[in-house]
Amino acid sequence: MLFIDDDHKNCYVHSEVIGVFTNNQTELFGIKHALNKAIDYLPCKLIIFTDSLNCCGWLNGTYKVKSDNILPIYEEIQKLKLNFNDVKFMHVPR
Repeated sequence: MLFIDDDHKNCYVHSEVIGVFTNNQTELFGIKHALNKAIDYLPCKLIIFTDSLNCCGWLNGTYKVKSDNILPIYEEIQKLKLNFNDVKFMHVPR
């Protein structure tokens, strides 16, 4: 995870081992951690870039979450989004 400010300077860099999960779960855990950390910076606008098309679809509201192992993390992220005026999730191809 990397936070970059408006001047394109690194503000925060983080990585960790979280255990054995699906790709989608790990992407969502990372997004959840990013939102929790972004609260410290209180940005007006937040753009999260991910290579997960599924996560972008779920979090931007174009896909419906159907998996029981994804739904709890998704719901936590939805609550965290309320801390910001504008949050966008952008897909970045690999």
